[in-house]
Amino acid sequence: MEIHQALTRSKTICNLLPRHEQGRVFAAEGYTHSSGLPGVCIATSSPGANNLVSGLADALMDHNVPLITITSQVPRRMIRNDAFQATPIVEVTRSVTKHNYLILDVDDIPRVVKEAFFIANSGRAGSH
Repeated sequence: MEIHQALTRSKTICNLLPRHEQGRVFAAEGYTHSSGLPGVCIATSSPGANNLVSGLADALMDHNVPLITITSQVPRRMIRNDAFQATPIVEVTRSVTKHNYLILDVDDIPRVVKEAFFIANSGRAGSH
């Protein structure tokens, strides 16, 4: 919620709130088609992230669209422990994305975001 609230207050980022994650990823893909810039979308962990999969596959396999997707994750101690809403989204999306990151250290976020945009804009376009 904190990131969503910060984005709604941004004067430079346009934050749209579709009612479903699948709509969110396809809206980001549409943004890319209309602007030429990478689309970005955010979803919660597990069910929310899983709802992005069709859009990620479409972006990579059907349209070669540069797309950045950010999902939340359960607490580190719960990763790979069959915790509630702890789908291994990196593994789930590996075959339908160009690249994946599992960030375990908050200090890595600026570097990973920069790399994600570089990768999205390099070579064959596609989601990650």
